[in-house]
Amino acid sequence: MGTLELTGRVEVSYSPEALQVAALNREATVAKRAGDWARACELLAQAKAIEGDAYAQTRLAKFLQQAGRLDEALAEIQWLIDRSHARARANASPRDGAVMTQYMRLVELVGIYDDAILICKRAKRADLQADYEARRAAYESLRAKLGALSGEDWVY
Repeated sequence: MGTLELTGRVEVSYSPEALQVAALNREATVAKRAGDWARACELLAQAKAIEGDAYAQTRLAKFLQQAGRLDEALAEIQWLIDRSHARARANASPRDGAVMTQYMRLVELVGIYDDAILICKRAKRADLQADYEARRAAYESLRAKLGALSGEDWVY
């Protein structure tokens, strides 16, 4: 038998907004390394403003905490939590059913809570850390149950 050779080319293009967000994230990293937390936070806030409700990173919250702005960091965490359902729906494909969409939301929430726990730990706020740990455990339990009920082998 002969061999079959497949050749092809994949092109990836990014929107101007995505390129701008990537540049802002790079600049924020440079500012962080220079110890300019205020500038780093401002750059990430600009990236968030461009992405709007689609913004799903906890990086701004972590930078705010490291800048000594814990209340703002936790407000950012709450902002991400509040918009998690809309992001899950927006990111789901038409083939994904409600169960998969909810599963995706739970995966995102567990990640947000992981970072909220880290933020509280860094800020030495054991009281808040315990609260976020309890919430994370509840969402992780729901995620595991939903995955088991679906009979699917979802990995995120």
